[in-house]
Amino acid sequence: MTTTTRFPAWVTAKNLIIGFVVLGLVLRLAALGSRPLHHDESLDAWFSWRFLNGDYDGYDPVYHGPLRFYITAAIFWLFGESETTARLLAALSGAVLVAMPWLWRKDLGRVGVVAAIGLVAVSPSMVYFSRVGREDAFFLTLTFVTVLTLVSFLRTPKRWHPMVMLTSLVAGMAVKESAFLTIFILGGFMMVIIAQDFLVAPGRSAGQGLDSDNDLDSDNDSDSDTDSDSGASSHAFAPRHALAAPHAPDLVQRSTLVAGLVLMIVAFMVGEPIFRSLGVYGVVLFAFLSWAIFDASGRNVDFREVRTVKSLLAVGGRWWLHTAWVTVALFVVLFTQFLTDFSGPGSPSAPHGALRNGLTAGFEYWRGEQDTIRGDARWQYYLAVIPAYEWFILCLSAVGIGRVLRRPTLVGQTLVWWAVASLTVHSWAGERMPWLIIHMLFPFVLLAGLGVQSVVDTARSAMASTADGETSPRRGLPWWVVPGAVVASLGMLWTLNTTVQAAYNTGGEPQELYVQAGQATPEVPEWVERLHLLDRLMMAEEGRHISVAIDSDVYWPYGWYLRDFPVGTYAVIDENSERPTADVIFLPHWDQAIFGDELAAEYRVLPYEHRWWWVPDFAVGPKSWGRWLWDRTPWDGSPGDPSDCPGSVVGEVYVVNSLAELEERYLADHPVEVADKPGYGGPCQRLDQQATG
Repeated sequence: MTTTTRFPAWVTAKNLIIGFVVLGLVLRLAALGSRPLHHDESLDAWFSWRFLNGDYDGYDPVYHGPLRFYITAAIFWLFGESETTARLLAALSGAVLVAMPWLWRKDLGRVGVVAAIGLVAVSPSMVYFSRVGREDAFFLTLTFVTVLTLVSFLRTPKRWHPMVMLTSLVAGMAVKESAFLTIFILGGFMMVIIAQDFLVAPGRSAGQGLDSDNDLDSDNDSDSDTDSDSGASSHAFAPRHALAAPHAPDLVQRSTLVAGLVLMIVAFMVGEPIFRSLGVYGVVLFAFLSWAIFDASGRNVDFREVRTVKSLLAVGGRWWLHTAWVTVALFVVLFTQFLTDFSGPGSPSAPHGALRNGLTAGFEYWRGEQDTIRGDARWQYYLAVIPAYEWFILCLSAVGIGRVLRRPTLVGQTLVWWAVASLTVHSWAGERMPWLIIHMLFPFVLLAGLGVQSVVDTARSAMASTADGETSPRRGLPWWVVPGAVVASLGMLWTLNTTVQAAYNTGGEPQELYVQAGQATPEVPEWVERLHLLDRLMMAEEGRHISVAIDSDVYWPYGWYLRDFPVGTYAVIDENSERPTADVIFLPHWDQAIFGDELAAEYRVLPYEHRWWWVPDFAVGPKSWGRWLWDRTPWDGSPGDPSDCPGSVVGEVYVVNSLAELEERYLADHPVEVADKPGYGGPCQRLDQQATG
């Protein structure tokens, strides 16, 4: 294929990519602040606001950070404080992720990179959690930068690669403790890749010179859709008899990749004590690497010509020194609030100085959390939730994995390892939350793009036949192309429809599996608006602000929404405290049972729902799953037991009688309204009101 015939195809691809990037940006930014804030979102926004106002105490692993607090504070400073700007960092990070597969366009192929970008743009999970004001989309972006730079460093090393790779890793540490998982995943992968490099490196006979670029994935300017091929570089300059035969590259790469992942899965399945299991896993990998080096030495391999060794040497000692001090400096700056606070917050989870907290407190806290279960307790949680939303992408990714196993490349192996290892590690970890889905899903999306390219290549091969050394087109398309295209189109439309429903229509309601127990109901922002109205009314009538007491058990997201309220609202209310006396009191059900009778005579009592969720029984028949996939009808896993239906934390709002009378007099046209609750057509007819948090 000539350059002139190639150019229009890439122009078309670029136009499609631009369209998908714009679509991804619109899906992530439109009506960004419409859904009530989740508990965690409100905390992220509140800490960012505190940093902007000079009240941030420093890194505490309970709340992650601090880098995204700094950036969100800058967004607040530029654009003002709102629910939209609180989510803007996540949305923009998600939009950047849409475009980033373009950097692997040679490896994914012309069609594959368009497919990958399009799938990232419309993936229900990628869109939904790019619209959640947490750190996950930003952290995933930093992780992808780390992976991209690592692959580039192995293939065509540049001096700046280690600096970008390590600084992005440090930035990830300053965002979320999941950076330790990234280090573990990439560390195991590098041991496998280094072993592969030694095993496939050609040896030489004694005294025979070797001056070659031994690259497993030699990039070239060929016209094929996937320009990066596996296999050792040629050594035409040396006599064939002088080279000790290397092991077959494809066989080595395929077998070591699969064996390494199986070994990891077994280590996590063995489980506790987990560090002993992982220690054995590390010893086995190290032993295998040592054997590969010994084997290469026996074949008289020039170690300086091994790909990974060459990459390390290509940087040079001075640049490694520069990388070290820049990385350390960035760590110090980020964890000391730009050199302004070296003391740390002094909390139980961050008891040391700022630098030691950054080095050890995050890991210690994360390790302690693995002894408890936060979120869903079932190890198969992600195996149930991800296919429920992303079945189309997973089907395509299976084709991509098959492509990698048939024809291993560095990028392909990276994606398979990243995808399978992330799913394994997160399924083991004690915190299983819906927003962690994107960390496992993203490499599967890129594999799906590779799968699409594989299908297109297969179709092209089937449409051509070879006769007398010439290639001529066959008549017609293979029989499976048209039905396959129809199925793919329907799958893409279903995916886009699911995205729109989850992101805009039902994304804050408990029948969506994305919704976790901290999701506030629409009543929360309604009561925030009401409190401001009541305060202005009291100020006009009696010249004072109203007092509000919100039980600490249901304080968030009010802490963010009422950040500028003229009086404090936080209150610890339990059986050991005195009866609250504020003008407006928010009590969850369990505290209402303690003080409800005493307050009833002096206060007007209004029902209230604070947050809602659904923890379904996944072991139900296909009929229940089918109805849910079609119209989001939740199911009752144990008929007659409403606890299996979507539930909510309920309570009461107590408005003192004098204030309630003022409200009736002046705000009769604006009565307090209980938010509409979602209704269902299946066995879960209504939202179950539960008495526990």
